[in-house]
Amino acid sequence: MANSTLTSQLDDFIGRLDRHRIAHRVSDDVGLDPSEARRQLDVYLNETHVGLDLLEHYLDEPCRILEVGAGIGAFSAFLAELGHDVTAIEPAGPGFEVMHSTRRALDEQLAGTRRTVLEVGVEELPADLRPFDLVFSVHVLEHVRDVDRAITAMDTHLAPSGRSVHVCPNYAFPFDPHFGVPLLPVAPAVTASLLPDSISRSGLWESLNFITARQVRRSAARHGLRSVFRSGVMIDMVERLEADPLFRERHNRLVRLTDLIVNRLRLRWLLQRWPASLASPMIFELRRDTAC
Repeated sequence: MANSTLTSQLDDFIGRLDRHRIAHRVSDDVGLDPSEARRQLDVYLNETHVGLDLLEHYLDEPCRILEVGAGIGAFSAFLAELGHDVTAIEPAGPGFEVMHSTRRALDEQLAGTRRTVLEVGVEELPADLRPFDLVFSVHVLEHVRDVDRAITAMDTHLAPSGRSVHVCPNYAFPFDPHFGVPLLPVAPAVTASLLPDSISRSGLWESLNFITARQVRRSAARHGLRSVFRSGVMIDMVERLEADPLFRERHNRLVRLTDLIVNRLRLRWLLQRWPASLASPMIFELRRDTAC
């Protein structure tokens, strides 16, 4: 978990936001029920702690940061408040109306917080951007059209000694966290034929590329990068399910699965030793040989 000082700063940042006002602004903009707008806002803000857990070791000194897939932009705004030079990207277009409306409402409350927001995908990053010291994403890479192109684009915009750090599902572990459904091992996409249309024909399902650690390693190697995977991720997920009520509420099926493994079968020790390359989510850093 992130250190207590940064966690307190993030909690203070989130606590200053008028969630009721933001939710009603989103409701007026896109016609979403205010209670649903508030629920989605709470989820987005809760996920900023995932970003902090991912980056805590990289935030000692002010640096140039690129967030890939910034969502409502709350975490990039927090990083900017800490003194970092932040650029956040989030694609424009149909399906992103709620997210963009939420970001606009949030920005109204954060007037004076300076960061650059670009409505482009990672593959469309402008070529003239100054190099970044840190590039990161939180549950984004499973949705990009082409993982190899995304890694190429991020590496192109990374400073020689920069770091590229990401967290996303690893579909080598046959479970999808978005829908809470088990997947066919080795061929997860084929699972669509066994799922109801409400899942298999949804935009969210169709956006999934079923990324794996093996795929990341191969793509990184093609670009002269080393991929380093963080260990202990599976047990961290179990502990979050136990400690975070909102996260637990969103992942009922995952709760049942971990309850079976941890409590009924008493296999917590197995998750503590689970190989990083088979863990989901997976947390990994892409390093150049020249990086420190």
